[in-house]
Amino acid sequence: MPDSIKRGVAYTAGAQIVAVGLQFANTIVLTRSLPVADYGLYNLFFSASVTSATVADIGINAAITRFVAESEAQEQPERTFSVINSGLLIHALIFLLLTPLVWFLGPQFSATWFDSNLPVYTLFLVSVPITVWTGDLIGGLFGLRELKYVAIRMLLQAALLLLFNFLFIQWWSREIAVAAAVYVATNLLLLGWLLAYFGRAVKAGRLLANRRTLLRPLIVFALPLAAVYAMQVVISYAPLLVTKAIGGEASAVNHQIAVVSLAMMLGNAVNSVLSTAVKS
Repeated sequence: MPDSIKRGVAYTAGAQIVAVGLQFANTIVLTRSLPVADYGLYNLFFSASVTSATVADIGINAAITRFVAESEAQEQPERTFSVINSGLLIHALIFLLLTPLVWFLGPQFSATWFDSNLPVYTLFLVSVPITVWTGDLIGGLFGLRELKYVAIRMLLQAALLLLFNFLFIQWWSREIAVAAAVYVATNLLLLGWLLAYFGRAVKAGRLLANRRTLLRPLIVFALPLAAVYAMQVVISYAPLLVTKAIGGEASAVNHQIAVVSLAMMLGNAVNSVLSTAVKS
């Protein structure tokens, strides 16, 4: 294994461990600032966002990593650009196709999982494409073997969430909608940072902008992985979502979800460290 990859693995594994510590601190801020029922609803918001983003990804993230790495090995910067651009385009088309379904079933979704809280439900809808497109660009970073920037992104996300939640939730407004807005705003900032990175890569000549698309190869490679990734995340977060769907809007249900989510957090953190190291 080349030394650059070894350093990259060390960067990402170390960053993930530090990020887990920051996430624990963030959890302390949220649990001390939000009422228990609201903290449970926040975890539903987060779980629904992650689950929906993983399902909508349909494995394209992994396909981007694979084809970008292949293009880099063959020294084809124009193909590298086409792979990343095609992944973003596929997901844009998916979101466009899902818009009528979201519009039709929106009231039911909002009542089932968000206690008919329109601001939180709206922020959930915004968070999903941001998360998916961010995943596309992170997949590109893995393919380019720019693991240092993957590590920086992890630390930035965890640190900004902690900082913003401390400022806006602990000291300003102890409301669930503000906590959800902080999550979305943080991810949006990181998406902008990643877009800026790839913009600089184009200017530097590492990527060559062109209009060629590779939709079919990406989809063919991704689809067999889609069910596996979707099943993994659904199993992880299904207990929270199913509990809420059965329990309805009762405050006690949100209390139960708050307790369960805290118990799940440690297991998910360990799994995240291991999966990041393996992917690196």
